[in-house]
Amino acid sequence: MIRGPIIVLLALLTGVCGVLEPRAASMSVEPDRMYGEYSFNDEVFVAMTDLNDPKGLAGLEVRVYWQGSDTLMFTATDLPSPSFEVPNDGSIWVEARLQQDGETVSEGRANWYLDPGAKWTVYVNRVKAPMTSGPHPDLLAGPNPIPCGWWWCHQLWRFELREDVRNRPLEALWLVVYRWHPDECADICP
Repeated sequence: MIRGPIIVLLALLTGVCGVLEPRAASMSVEPDRMYGEYSFNDEVFVAMTDLNDPKGLAGLEVRVYWQGSDTLMFTATDLPSPSFEVPNDGSIWVEARLQQDGETVSEGRANWYLDPGAKWTVYVNRVKAPMTSGPHPDLLAGPNPIPCGWWWCHQLWRFELREDVRNRPLEALWLVVYRWHPDECADICP
């Protein structure tokens, strides 16, 4: 006789605590946190992430979509984007296009599988290599996606910049995807 009310109570508690319903996944698109000159292993990198600079990311367009969704479009003036909900599973696609003087100088598309409840951030950078994301230097010229080794860094995509508009040799347009789960601990854990 007591089992019935206990089962109902447990069902209510798990529903309130969110056990039955997975957390919603979310995403935002932002310019990379690194800007200007920085060094890594005695090599100097110059990150051009200024959203108002025509030789930076001023001509940036980013499109985000997944199966059954409308395309979300962001320009440099929309960044950083507010966080928006994405599905807990399936694939997502992010297309980036950089224009300078009305011409497309770089473009590419990234896609990956989503995780339930994950918080995704897509950082956009214009630099030789986003070394603060931990890519292995020997893999930078490899095929996309490029693995990364920093906490929560999911993958990197490198898109060639037209040679005549590069600020520095080997400069490219990068999408750096970070994935974080609220229950995950990678650094200082309780």
